[in-house]
Amino acid sequence: MSTGLQGQVILNTRPRHQQGELTALLEQQGARVLSFPVIEIVPIENPELAQRLVQEVQQFDILLFVSRNAVDGAFRMLDAVQLASNLSFGVIGTATRRALAERITNLDQCLVAGEPYNSEALLDADGLQQVAGKRVMIFRAS
Repeated sequence: MSTGLQGQVILNTRPRHQQGELTALLEQQGARVLSFPVIEIVPIENPELAQRLVQEVQQFDILLFVSRNAVDGAFRMLDAVQLASNLSFGVIGTATRRALAERITNLDQCLVAGEPYNSEALLDADGLQQVAGKRVMIFRAS
């Protein structure tokens, strides 16, 4: 075991269902990790909203996902085969891209925001500079 964080106490504030990997990495470095999730991600239980999303998603040109939780939430209601092949996608960070890649086989037109991994970085992407006349849907988790 490495001792890089030996004697340190670290508060893991990630959602409970996403704490395992980070906790394990920190503990391998010698840290004592306290679980303290500050947000809870809950699925939307609204069949009408899900039906409307399935019907309307085809009318959009670009789908943006702000987190892997947003990807998970959207695909609880959507099926990848329901999505038009000409859709463009945008994500914040590589973890969100990986989550989307688990559901979408062709991510050639995927805009990925790099550091500082926020909405502004995604909006600065070249593919989002000329959006006049295009419909954009933004997915977030709550």
